[in-house]
Order: sequence, then structure tokens, then C-alpha cells
Amino acid sequence: MEKCKKIIGLSNSFESMLKRYKNSLSIFLKGKRDSIRASTASASQLIPAVARKPSVIWRWLFASHWFYISVIIALVSMNTAVPSAVDTTLAKIYPQIETKKLFGLIVRKSNDPRIVWQRKIILGLFWAGACGLNAYVLLLCLPGTVRKANLKARQNEARADTMVRVKPSESILLYKKALKLAVDQAHESILTSKIDTLDNVIKTDNIKGSPSTPPTHPEPPGTRTIVLSSDHSKQGSTIGPDGRYRIERKLGHGAMGIVFLARDQLLFRDVALKKLTHGLNQDQNVIIRFQQEARALAQLTHPNIVQIYDFVQEENQYWIAMEYVEGKDLGSLIEDSGKYPINDSLRICILISEAMDYAHNRGVIHRDFKPSNVLMTIDTEPKVMDFGLAKLSHSSIATMEGSLLGSPAFMSPEQARGETADARSDIYAMGVTLYQFITGKLPFEGELKNVITQKIAGHQPSMELLENQVPVDLEQIIKKMMAIDPDDRPATMKAVCQALKSISKTDA
Repeated sequence: MEKCKKIIGLSNSFESMLKRYKNSLSIFLKGKRDSIRASTASASQLIPAVARKPSVIWRWLFASHWFYISVIIALVSMNTAVPSAVDTTLAKIYPQIETKKLFGLIVRKSNDPRIVWQRKIILGLFWAGACGLNAYVLLLCLPGTVRKANLKARQNEARADTMVRVKPSESILLYKKALKLAVDQAHESILTSKIDTLDNVIKTDNIKGSPSTPPTHPEPPGTRTIVLSSDHSKQGSTIGPDGRYRIERKLGHGAMGIVFLARDQLLFRDVALKKLTHGLNQDQNVIIRFQQEARALAQLTHPNIVQIYDFVQEENQYWIAMEYVEGKDLGSLIEDSGKYPINDSLRICILISEAMDYAHNRGVIHRDFKPSNVLMTIDTEPKVMDFGLAKLSHSSIATMEGSLLGSPAFMSPEQARGETADARSDIYAMGVTLYQFITGKLPFEGELKNVITQKIAGHQPSMELLENQVPVDLEQIIKKMMAIDPDDRPATMKAVCQALKSISKTDA
């Protein structure tokens, strides 16, 4: 009995050990399967970018060691083991045919004629599978090749950056080598900008140079003597440490300040340089608060938000260097077209609401959202700008007496009453924007004083322009976004985005 109990115990423990091994093996295989799927997806996404880079393609083909190992294994197998295995299997399936003659005295054996063509088909399938497997192995080698190519490109770029002022011609060659290996589109743009800028600098220096009267102390090729102007807003003047930003021309102005097109002479790219309103230098507490909020704004990296690059203090004046976007602002486009089709309006507002939700989740409220604060790229993609700048400007103790934080046509009722704005205030402004998108008009029109008075009094905007013109669910969400009480509006911009997406799918 005791021996039986021991045997049963050993059997149970062995069975439990097998179960654990089986579970561990299944988890391991599942993880490997998910990893292979992710690797396949990432490699497939790289193919279009790599197809434009012959240098990367050659690196991919010659540096994929696992691919060559798999090719060798496939060739050896397909010429030795696989044919013999196929022949053995077919011989078992189709035994030899015996032919008897002369009353069975002569017996001849021959292969079944079906073996010949079936052997060709089976070997053809094996060759196709081997080629497909080798192609898949080559595909899996692509991400590693791209990483090495990008690393080599950045190394060439770093070398070129160190000698850009001393040996500009060699720097251009290194930049071009880096450009041939750079797969990332953003990195390509930076390298192209550096090459064009450096090429223009060399051409300018060659034109200005006079061989008959060489300077007593010549500057290294590619360098420039930059003269600082007392008026930093003039064309050609410079802003920032070592004159990093050179002003090219004025782009426009608004309530937050004047915007210039400038050239970043360190990273060789165009930037939009905004000169903020005066008064931020009056109080040390205000300056500290400004710097803290500025850091928060610089952390916003979203494809539909204008990226802020740098904050500069120059002679008691604050400047913001941000991404330069070619195109017109959405407010001007709405004024030109009158109104937008519903599908286009939904598409643009969905992208904007995703960007706003991204900022809200990081504690940044716009507080002055309006169509004129949305830039439309050449590809008709929206980019929201001036996130939080209304708050930065309003934090100055030199703000004009009686000024309000926001634009009257788009500000929420609580902003009109001077109360603190939160994410729901941006939702209200988004609702007004969507209303203007579809109708071509604003829900509250008239003089500034009348608009503010109506909002303080809690007047609900009329929806007559939307009735029978848009789907009922779209009319309801716009009405809800422009509710007088913030608690009656959608709780988050994500909820707005989801509602607009569901309406867009229904209309489609």
C-alpha cells in the first residue's frame, strides 16, 4: 500500500510538473508570437522609407547575416534532404507497378507515372515556401539595418556639426552622406535644411570675398560677423545666446505679440519667433511662474500642435521660438469660404479635439482657442498654436486694466464673468468653432459689449441655422458643447472627439 501511495504521489507530482511546463511553454510561445508580429509590423512600415534610400538597401542586403544563413540552409536542404524525403514518401504512397509476361515467368517493375508530376508539384511548393521564408527572414533583418544606418547618419551629422565653421565644404559632404542613410523623415528635413543653409553661406561668402584685397585677419570659411541691432524686431537682427535666431521678416501680429519668420543659425531651420507683450519683467514671482509654465508648454509634442522650441529673454523682453508652419490660419479660411462641408468640418475638428485632449491630459488649458489660433498646413492638416499663452500673458502685472482672458466671440460665459477657465472653457470655444464651421456665422454677433453682456446674462445661442441643415446628433452635441453651465457640457475633450467620430462614421 505504501509503495502504491508513493507511486501515485510521484505520478501526481510528475503530472503537475508537466502542466507547469506546458503552461510555461505556451506563455513563452505566445510571447514569441507577439514579438514576431510586432517585428513584422514595424519592418513592413519601414519598407516605403527604405525604398527611397539605395545606400540603406545595399546595407540591408549585404549585412543581413541571418538571411544568408537561411539561404544556405534552404539550398542544402532543397538539394539533399527534401528530394529524398519526397521520393521516399511518394514511393510509400504509390508502390511500384508489376507487369508480368510469358505466363508470369518475366516480371517487370516500374514506377507509378503519377509520381513524376506530383514530385514536381511538391518540390515546387517547397521551393516557394523556402523563398518565402528567406524573404521573411530578410524582412525581419530590416529594423536592425535601419537602426545602424540612422546611427551612422547621426555620427556623420555630429562630425559635420563640429567642423561646419572651419571646413564647410567637408561638412556638406558629411551632411550628404548622412542624408543618404537617414530613414526618418524628420531627420531628412533637418539634414536637407543644413545642407541648403550651409551651401548658401558658402556662396554668399564667395560673392562677398575680394581676392585683390584680402582681409588682414580673415575669418574661417563659412563664418559670419553678425552685428546686433538695438531694435531686435528689424530684419537681420538677432535674438538669443550668440545671436542664435536671425529675423527674416514679419509674419503677423495678434493679442499675444508680434510673430516673425526667423532662422535658427544653430540647427539650420526656419522658426516662427513670437515677441510677447511687455510687462513680464516687473515681478520676480511672475518671471518664475512664467518659466514654470513655459516648460510645461515645451513638453507638448503632438502632430496637431505647433511645437515650441525655445524661450528667450532678451533685454527685459520674452520671445518664443516655435515650429514654422506654411499655410493660412483657419479663421481666414472660414472667412474666405463662408462655411465648410460637414464632413470636412468633422475631420478637422476631430483632429483638433484630439490635440486639445492631449494637452488637457498634461494640465495645459488653451484659454483662448479660436480658428485664428489654428494653422492649416499645405496638406490641410490643422495645427493648434498659442496653447496656454493667454495665461502667460495674463500673468503679467502690466496687463491692461479691464482686459479679459480670451476672445469675446469664443470665450465661455464663465470667462466673460472673470471666473477661472478650465478644460470645459476650451470645449465651449470648440463648440463655437464647429458652429462657425458649418454655418459660416458666429452664434453671438454684434458689438463687443453686447456679446459679453449676452454671455454674462446667460443667453443661449440660437440653433436655427443648424436646424434641418445638419444631423440631429450633430446639432445636439454642438448645443451641449455651448451650454451655459460648464457642468452641462461634455466632461472632457475626449468625449467630444468620440461623439464627433461616431457622427462622422454614421454620415460616411
